[in-house]
Amino acid sequence: MKNYMKQVTAASIITLIALTGTTAFSAGKTNEGKELAKMSFESIKRADRDFLDMGEMELFRDSLFVSMDQDDNSSLSFEEYFEWDYGFKLIAEKAGKQKEYLTAMKIMFALWDLDGDGQLTEAEHRQTLARDFQRADLNHDAVLSKPEFFGAFSMNVALKAALKD
Repeated sequence: MKNYMKQVTAASIITLIALTGTTAFSAGKTNEGKELAKMSFESIKRADRDFLDMGEMELFRDSLFVSMDQDDNSSLSFEEYFEWDYGFKLIAEKAGKQKEYLTAMKIMFALWDLDGDGQLTEAEHRQTLARDFQRADLNHDAVLSKPEFFGAFSMNVALKAALKD
């Protein structure tokens, strides 16, 4: 069952990346990263509204973790974490920002690997994303608005800094 879920989850997320990446690049936007982040927001939310709640983030996080955990050992090595890509790696390559992107990804992995053992467990992933959600919730209303998600959620902040011209 877990392998089936991994295949379904991976296929769904890869389809999303393909669709969002194609749209971002074909739209001729000068800021493909911002467009991809907007599409990520839209893919995470489950209802027709302009915010994300923690339940939506947890569903996404769970699917993401399953699709990243290629060896099914319930933890992610940096290689598994880094190889899975939302589409930002291509943007970094296009912008000549591969080193900056790699550094941002290493920093995020190190922050999320709470015990520093080089493996990101599902518990660590859940805990750190919940903490990042709370930190990004600037007005403490238990949801992330688009500005909070884009401007204060740690992964978006790290990627924006890495890919900035």
